[in-house]
Amino acid sequence: MKHDFYGSATKSAVQSGKLKVSVVDGLLIHRYTQMFKWGWFDHPPQRKPIPAKADGAVARTIAEQSAVLLKNSGNQLPLSTGLHSIAVIGPYSGAAHTGGSGSSAVTPLYTVSPVQGIKNVVGSGVTVTQNSGSDTGSAASAAKAADVAIVMVGNKDKEGGDRSSLGLGGNQDALISAVVAANPHTVVVLKTGGPVLMPWLSKVPAVLEAWYPGEEDGNVVARLLFGKVNPSGKLTMSFPKNESDTPANTSSQYPGVNGTVHYTEGLQVGYRWYDAQNVTPLFPFGFGLSYTTFAFANLSVPSAPKPDGTITVSVDVTNTGSAAGAEVVQVYVSAPASAGEPPKQLKGFTKVNLTPGQTSRVTITLQNRAFAIWNTGAKAWTAVSGTHTVLVGDSSRNLPLHDTVTVP
Repeated sequence: MKHDFYGSATKSAVQSGKLKVSVVDGLLIHRYTQMFKWGWFDHPPQRKPIPAKADGAVARTIAEQSAVLLKNSGNQLPLSTGLHSIAVIGPYSGAAHTGGSGSSAVTPLYTVSPVQGIKNVVGSGVTVTQNSGSDTGSAASAAKAADVAIVMVGNKDKEGGDRSSLGLGGNQDALISAVVAANPHTVVVLKTGGPVLMPWLSKVPAVLEAWYPGEEDGNVVARLLFGKVNPSGKLTMSFPKNESDTPANTSSQYPGVNGTVHYTEGLQVGYRWYDAQNVTPLFPFGFGLSYTTFAFANLSVPSAPKPDGTITVSVDVTNTGSAAGAEVVQVYVSAPASAGEPPKQLKGFTKVNLTPGQTSRVTITLQNRAFAIWNTGAKAWTAVSGTHTVLVGDSSRNLPLHDTVTVP
């Protein structure tokens, strides 16, 4: 049920004495003093045309850098622009996926559909067809007739409620299985607001998580799939193999029993849970592939923090592949056992762009909080003395370099 606490409801509350006029006045003073401060009354803001083209370019760049390449067996991607036919299939293949439900359900000035985006890249000489995937038999036939099939599946998350499961809704799992059975050259594009289960993963050679690409959906996905842009996004959450692997997987934890939710994970939130419980996720926190490869070497960690409690970590990152790309260097810290912390936690990261064969010396400064815990007695962050291990790599489960720092 929707409640409107303003307008007539506020007026009635004031008239009945439930809401004091002084309270309303106080709120309005806070509002109007700022409006006077910024000259909104003397010089009212003038409506100006929205620079749709310039803003669209920004939206496209953000979406391209956010997408995460999850799987690319046999270098299925990037796709060749020399294809003769492409089948674009699935419930999210017909129109741009601009957002979920609720406040993210915006009305864009324009949209680029997946088919149009692909045509923008491959040109007029390639046949691009679209199939909604509502009928798996029809979708399989379309896939079989094409050189490559691109299946676009997803969901529409919202802030007003939670998904009932981590599975893709409707017939989407069955659709993917039917399409890849008909055409082994199948790419799955996920347009989801979070993790989903992937029972078909072993059969599909390539998977791209595009999230909600926005108004530039078609251009974003096409440019990534065809290598006009090299994927460089990393997962900000772990993708589990099974729902039972997640930190909160019992009804007492969520949605709760008799109105009571038991928060039992403690500090083991997200990837920390998988590490602490020795559970292997489907894709770990921080994970993301590229069309090139990177190597880490020559890690340097000071033996002790500076007087201000900070340390500067440096490492060589080399592009060992044949394409220009970007890598996100991630620094984790494993505290002494006495701290009672999760096995390791992300404390710093940075992105570096490299051409083939290029090496860059990357430095990341960790603040004193990286070696501290919240002291409930002192009600303050307190440094944990002892040996802390600093680990560096490209995901929470791939940290090839490590060294130690001793906190006094």
